[in-house]
Amino acid sequence: MTEETRYSLTDARRRLGLDADHPIDQKTLKDWMGKAGVTPTEDPLDKRFRYLARADVEKMAAQHGRPILEPRPAAPRPTITALSDRIAVLEAEIAALQAQKTPIAHQTRYDGQEGGSGGAADRLHVSPARKRPVRAEGAVKLPDGLILVEDFARLHRVSSTTFATAVKDIEFAPGGPWPVGNHRPYRVFDRRGQREAWEVCHLKSWWHDCPDCPHEGGADA
Repeated sequence: MTEETRYSLTDARRRLGLDADHPIDQKTLKDWMGKAGVTPTEDPLDKRFRYLARADVEKMAAQHGRPILEPRPAAPRPTITALSDRIAVLEAEIAALQAQKTPIAHQTRYDGQEGGSGGAADRLHVSPARKRPVRAEGAVKLPDGLILVEDFARLHRVSSTTFATAVKDIEFAPGGPWPVGNHRPYRVFDRRGQREAWEVCHLKSWWHDCPDCPHEGGADA
């Protein structure tokens, strides 16, 4: 015995040319079922789903002059050969684009100079990229017991901005400034300042103790 064709209510709306998801068309199907005396059948495995027999859909289509729309056939899947050909075309396009790229440099052109040969080398100057100076380890020479505030923050793996905000009320070491290269640092902690900074910061989530914590050398200074 051939199993009877049945449609979900969503599919039935599509077959009747109604909007499957629009609330108005959902109400329209409900009205059509009432006029045709059609009752959907509940799914025995899941009563949330209801179905209409094909005969019921044909009855409503006849009453309202609607053809039963058949689903469009799925588009054929591309073959492996077609995909390979498409990949080859894309690779060729990418290679062509890469070949068109030219290196970008900071250039200063000197036009109208006398005595030049007129070649590109005479008119083009490429400026080297500027590098920020890096302070080597041990470059800072301070008296014993003193440390730059930024080095103290780095020692405890804290960003300089976060640390500066946290210790803004702690006094820096007097007696400076001490020379560091071509600069003179003004923010320096002595042992007392290091101890006070630890007391202020060591319970913060971002703080990491160093081997010298809790910096007790400044407790009684």
